[in-house]
Amino acid sequence: MTSTTSTRPTTARHLRRGLGRLAAVAAALVVATTASLVPAHAETGAMVVPTTGRVTGVVGKYCSSGAAHGGIDIAAATGTPVRAADSGVVSIAGTRADSASYGIFVRLHHGTRYRTIYAHLSKLAVTPGQTVKEGQVIGYVGNTGNSYGSHLHFEVRLDNVRQSGINASFPCGKTVTAGTPIAWSFPSLAR
Repeated sequence: MTSTTSTRPTTARHLRRGLGRLAAVAAALVVATTASLVPAHAETGAMVVPTTGRVTGVVGKYCSSGAAHGGIDIAAATGTPVRAADSGVVSIAGTRADSASYGIFVRLHHGTRYRTIYAHLSKLAVTPGQTVKEGQVIGYVGNTGNSYGSHLHFEVRLDNVRQSGINASFPCGKTVTAGTPIAWSFPSLAR
């Protein structure tokens, strides 16, 4: 009985250590997996303005008329470079029948739930499946699709819902500069 009593605490201690190590490995695996699913800068909100020009529309309205609108419009000359607001993977580069109003556009995936869209482009600089870095040129401003002048239509989506939180960085009439940090962060991911 004495030997059984002395063995149990040692076995229990080893079991606790083993479970502790297993928990640490599991936690590291969760962190590594989660890191690969979230946008590159989701925690810091360090997206950048995709092109230089004057803001003519925001999520919810056009600046001049107040009519309904779904993204940020930045008026700029045709051929002005458009840069990735954040690192991601190109899921669409070109045109699609179900998105004809966008004309030539690029959609980037940033993790599993986040997307950015860059529409009305004149020319592409990326292909589907390509990984891009924040600030990399992905296309050029144009006037394709349903467009009434050369501009970039830019959207940030979470679970395919347009995010109006970015409006604060794009006041109507303001000139914005490519590469400037956007004062908005991706909403927290459900963990």
